[in-house]
Amino acid sequence: MSTWKIFVSFLLPTISLVAVPWVVHHWIEPLSFASTFALIAGSLIILTGAGFLAWTSSIFAAFGQGTLAPWDGPQKLVILGPFRYVRNPSAISIITMLWGETLIFNSFYILGWSAIYWLVIQVYLIFKEEIDLEKKYGEAYARYKKDVPRWIPLDRAVHFDP
Repeated sequence: MSTWKIFVSFLLPTISLVAVPWVVHHWIEPLSFASTFALIAGSLIILTGAGFLAWTSSIFAAFGQGTLAPWDGPQKLVILGPFRYVRNPSAISIITMLWGETLIFNSFYILGWSAIYWLVIQVYLIFKEEIDLEKKYGEAYARYKKDVPRWIPLDRAVHFDP
């Protein structure tokens, strides 16, 4: 995988997780840390989300031959790892990390940003990505979409052979 693809893979998550919260704290709310408990809990939540984001990015790169970026998406339908439980594990990972930041900084503004982020992703998924994926992968994606929920993970992995 080229250096450019690696950079592109982390461009949107970095904007969502670093740039927007920085702007929130720089322009709207002064940076302040919550309690030690919130720092530890928030850090654990962020690490969990980061682990899942790295996992989904790796699967897209290795098996899908693409990235999480909409302009460089996977060339193959990816239904491995966390994608067998939920259709959007990378978006869930980013939202999870934003919740960790919310705890660490005791910031309702970052919590609000996580809600806005979810809403934007939700609209994008419904009106753009899912339509494009159904055109690209046909019946295989339609079956996947029917069997695997968009946001709430299943309790068991879907066994899927497109």
